[in-house]
Amino acid sequence: MVEEILENPLPYPADIERWIYRNTDFAYRQTTSHYCSRYIDSIEMLEGKPLRRVFAFVSATKDLSLDDVMVREVARFYGNDMYLGLISCNFYGGKRPIYSKAYTDSFEKWKNRWEFYINGHMTDLSKFIKDNKLFHTGWEEYVENTNQMDMIPFERYIHLWERNPKIELLAKARLGKWIAYIRNLDTRKKSLHEIFKIKEKCVPLLYRSDFGYQDLMVCRKTGLSDIEKIKNIIHVDHLINYSARYETEDIKEVLYAEETREYLHRLSGTENFRTGDYIDYLRDLIKLGIRFDKTVLYPKDFAQAHAEANEKIHFEEWKKLQEGFDKSYRKHKRFRWQKDGLIIIPVKEAKELYTESLMLHHCVKTYAPNVAHGTTEIMFIRKEDDPDTPFYTLELKNKRVIQVRGLHNRNPEEEIKSFVSKWSDHFKFSYSGEQHMYY
Repeated sequence: MVEEILENPLPYPADIERWIYRNTDFAYRQTTSHYCSRYIDSIEMLEGKPLRRVFAFVSATKDLSLDDVMVREVARFYGNDMYLGLISCNFYGGKRPIYSKAYTDSFEKWKNRWEFYINGHMTDLSKFIKDNKLFHTGWEEYVENTNQMDMIPFERYIHLWERNPKIELLAKARLGKWIAYIRNLDTRKKSLHEIFKIKEKCVPLLYRSDFGYQDLMVCRKTGLSDIEKIKNIIHVDHLINYSARYETEDIKEVLYAEETREYLHRLSGTENFRTGDYIDYLRDLIKLGIRFDKTVLYPKDFAQAHAEANEKIHFEEWKKLQEGFDKSYRKHKRFRWQKDGLIIIPVKEAKELYTESLMLHHCVKTYAPNVAHGTTEIMFIRKEDDPDTPFYTLELKNKRVIQVRGLHNRNPEEEIKSFVSKWSDHFKFSYSGEQHMYY
């Protein structure tokens, strides 16, 4: 019965020509003289299921009016089936449609499901869903959370919804965003944690707006329910995949090893660790000619191993720069100052900059040549009761405070700004409170 209907003429939607004239680029195309076939679609119910119909219309030639709109139905989609007009449109090398208002279109079932570049949608789907009581389909959530290029057309989606009751379950459970990934869920199961293939303790994560498909995959693999740890793992994997492209083959081999990923995943949960530090560590090992083995690649105390390797690398460089640092320190040691529980002191040795970078996670160590050559000066801000622990780093250049940075390049708090301002006034330096450069 349905096939007979779909292979025979059907009335065109009322005022389709007027809708095309007002709602597509038909009027825009009037400024050209080039004929072009474009497509719109509409949806109607046929025996309880949505039928999507595609209409081709010609747009072009100058000075066209509403009476000049020519339209012809070219395809029908019903569930997983497609019916194509025998006189096809000009796609995939087909023929130009014959435009007429004689509704004698003839259709036949087509084995392939072609799609068209739709120029406009006549049907308001939200209203269509409500009017036809298609409750708990999750269509709106599916559209919001699916890349447009991968989106299943409405009639196929409804066909999938009818055949898969778990879609309705997800919609009712306010988990409609996951319908986009229905193929990756186990819809044979009943409980949410079994459907999503995760541990029961992880189910609350499914409702978080910041918990997506990648997070779900990590959750499945690791069983973690801590969102921060899950995000760290994703971040580490991203950095590995991105950074490895620019490294030597030796380093690539290490980074792509599963054991390395697991090691970095563990480290990512520790304080003050960055994946970039591990890549730097591998480079240092190569420079030092140290052979890669598991003991070296996966040290128990990574921070210490990294520091030792880096110190060996920079030892000779520091020796060359030290004469410049001694000269700079003699010049700037008079600017040492103490007030309000804080103390500011000039850098004395090149390796101090390395420690500062390591502890505060910024790149002041790269300023060593500039300090040695006298083009800038680095000062350390410390707490008076803990003078050996890095707190904030200050750059002074031509009697002007250029920048003040804390942990992870953090801008100074008002207490630090006030201290630096008093210090600057005391020694007649310029300080506006603004940051002029970045490490």
